Amino acid sequence: MPPLSLEQAESLAPDSGTLSRARKIAKASKYQNVGQSERALWGTALGSKPYESYVDLNGPAYKCSCPVKKLPCKHIMGLMLLIAAEPAEARSETPPQPLTEWLQKRDSSAQAKASKAAAKATGSGVKDSAAQAQRNAGREANVQQGIDELKRFLEDIVSIGLLETQKSDHTAWEQMRRRLVDAQANGLARQLEQIRTRIGTSGDWTQPVLTEIARLHNLIRAWENRARLPAALQDEVRSRIGWSTPRDSVIARAEHQGHWLILTDHTLRESDLYQQHIWLIDRLSGKLALQLNFATSQNINPLTKGLIPGRSLHSALGYYNETYPQRAELAECNSMQQQPVDDYRWLADYASAGIRQAVTGFQQTRARLPFSGVQPMLINNLRLVLKNNRLALADRDNCLLLIDDHFIAPWQLPATTMGQETTFFVTSDDGISVQPWGCLQNNQWTCFSLKESLTL
Repeated sequence: MPPLSLEQAESLAPDSGTLSRARKIAKASKYQNVGQSERALWGTALGSKPYESYVDLNGPAYKCSCPVKKLPCKHIMGLMLLIAAEPAEARSETPPQPLTEWLQKRDSSAQAKASKAAAKATGSGVKDSAAQAQRNAGREANVQQGIDELKRFLEDIVSIGLLETQKSDHTAWEQMRRRLVDAQANGLARQLEQIRTRIGTSGDWTQPVLTEIARLHNLIRAWENRARLPAALQDEVRSRIGWSTPRDSVIARAEHQGHWLILTDHTLRESDLYQQHIWLIDRLSGKLALQLNFATSQNINPLTKGLIPGRSLHSALGYYNETYPQRAELAECNSMQQQPVDDYRWLADYASAGIRQAVTGFQQTRARLPFSGVQPMLINNLRLVLKNNRLALADRDNCLLLIDDHFIAPWQLPATTMGQETTFFVTSDDGISVQPWGCLQNNQWTCFSLKESLTL
């Protein structure tokens, strides 16, 4: 396993406050019995009383005898910072017995979990298929009731007009969202909330809101005509409405082995929900994948910590839907296994030559999957320009993609590109405006920092 770097240790902090407190105690005088192995880190933090701090590098996972529930706590963070900065201080060669027992329990639990996921993936874990079919039918009926109410709601919204909707207090939107949650259609509830949050925003908000309503309508129509759709498209429709595929079962059938470059690691907050977007690209095939994690302000543990854009992981990967591959899971998403990358020039080989080619691919995907959300595009030879006082990306044929109005770090674009042509990684939901995520310039990958949108 690669040595723990200071940058990597700091990226594992749950928040800035914990990191600040950890830096103050990341000293040899504040710890005793400090040690490390290929598998773990350990040490005793000398606080108001001794606290045993352990790190399982296969994860990573953490355990500390202090009363703090948020992990890694300052004692664990201080231990990692100390070992990363001064590895010679890890003199203890024998792991403590409690650490050994904890690691054994974690291994047993992981093995049992993997066996259960494999059984579910093959169908052998279903004990009563008739009861399962009855539950599925009951849920479909419940979802249909919610969809019937959603259709009437959308018809009313379009009938009275969006400008009139803007004047309301959005109580009806919230009631409809809750009704969809009750109907077990959480995917539709999220989409409805995203539409609501766009109403009345600055700029021309009516066009994107109408587009999202039309996309939601397409999804509803696809659900109502699902019996005539191919099986893979039926699965995609069900997923977008709210049926979830267990993460463990996706990992159990992961078959795409690759060296996955981490393009982005960005977390957005909508109300009380955090969405983490980790975009990846495989060096050998050029396949793109999105690892999407959800968490709440009460529990941020589902968010993956420690991944550094510009580094790579060797792992198998599984897509939630092989026919429409985008969202995926890494079988081995251990941030401790990240490797630095010396040469990024291969990225340009997988990029579109210009905007026209990239948007054509976008349109072809949208034609196959009309209710799809944002799509990724990697495009060569783009330069930063102004179009009617708005930032845009232009190619050598002077085709343009507008920078999304909600992009919160526009100052990074000119500082990074320096007026030169650049390979950009962007996403778009309409093929007209884009969200820039990063760029390749002078054989260096730069991920645009969007940390301002995350408050933990």
